[in-house]
Amino acid sequence: MKAEERILKHSEELFLNYGYSTITMSRIASELGIGKATIYKYFPTKEAILEKVIESLFDDTNQTIDEITLNPEYSFKEKFRNYLFLFAEKYFLLQNKQTQDIKKNAPDIWKKIENLEREIFYKKFQILICDGIVDNHIKSDFEVELLVNMILNSLQKILNGEIKNRLSLSYKELVDNIIKIYFEGILN
Repeated sequence: MKAEERILKHSEELFLNYGYSTITMSRIASELGIGKATIYKYFPTKEAILEKVIESLFDDTNQTIDEITLNPEYSFKEKFRNYLFLFAEKYFLLQNKQTQDIKKNAPDIWKKIENLEREIFYKKFQILICDGIVDNHIKSDFEVELLVNMILNSLQKILNGEIKNRLSLSYKELVDNIIKIYFEGILN
């Protein structure tokens, strides 16, 4: 593995486990057994490392969404479920503590995260919903953007600590319950 890849991979683990602000260039270098000069050769700042880590996470996510979308073996419901699992999984990666840290200490990166979330999760989920309408899996008498926001925002809110902890369900169980509510409803 090349030095740049090692730096990114290790930094990703540190940022996700300990938060952005607590990690220093010295710690990254020390734990990798390299000099700080080697890191600065590839990245001028710690923020530049974080930006590349975030871009990589979202590139992987985008690729996975495309694989889900293009898989002819998945039914619409399976695609829907896999999108929500992926969203929950990525949201879990950037847990609330880390998001608050990035918001406060790297606001430009936080804006980039929000833009990437909109571009990747919201827009592609909107496309999936529209495909579901065209293929007659979903009713067409509602506002698509509203549905997408309801689903993803409710999932995000539920995954955000307190509610999830009270329910004592895994994120997969939460997603399955949300899907059941949306597809089967709550009325008898």
